[in-house]
Amino acid sequence: APRIRSPLIAPANNDTMHQGTSKTFRWRYAANQAEDPHWYDLHIWGPGLDTLVRTRDTSLSVSAFPTMQNGQPYRWHVWIRDEFTDVSSRDTFQIIYRSSATGANEDAVPAKFELSQNYPNPFNPSTTIEYALPVDAYVSLRLYNAIGEEVKEIVSALQSAGMKSVRVDAENLPSGVYLYKIVAGTLNQTKKMILVR
Repeated sequence: APRIRSPLIAPANNDTMHQGTSKTFRWRYAANQAEDPHWYDLHIWGPGLDTLVRTRDTSLSVSAFPTMQNGQPYRWHVWIRDEFTDVSSRDTFQIIYRSSATGANEDAVPAKFELSQNYPNPFNPSTTIEYALPVDAYVSLRLYNAIGEEVKEIVSALQSAGMKSVRVDAENLPSGVYLYKIVAGTLNQTKKMILVR
């Protein structure tokens, strides 16, 4: 059977991870190992952390990392890889890290304005952009082609504080390099994405 993009199973999206404990990350298998040898790279990233942990199983127990910051969200997904190819899992989830010094019910508000790299990248035909708002702010998020022409208005609205995620559909755009720019509060930043047909 052909390799599939593994759906993520656990921990649930927006679950918490506590200092001094471990979490078992689980996802569905992508293909029969005997017919299609491959491995999985669990990718966890966020403030102070960007790491890959490799396994051939579809579950992995991971302890909280010492560089994790209290109350911050950390995103995770899985790469399905072999010697020649790789593909991302179908989903990307996030977990909230809590140190033992704070209650588990504390709201997670980002510490600063931040724009993340889109994922997957390169992509076809859609990708996800995430950004952090430490306070309520008017957000302008726009997509430009390589020569600076605006091709899509993604977000233009007043939004509440928190981690935000928006899916960008580029089905009607040609292959190439694109730029996405956000203006929100003190944040004025541009990043590059690549559309591949």
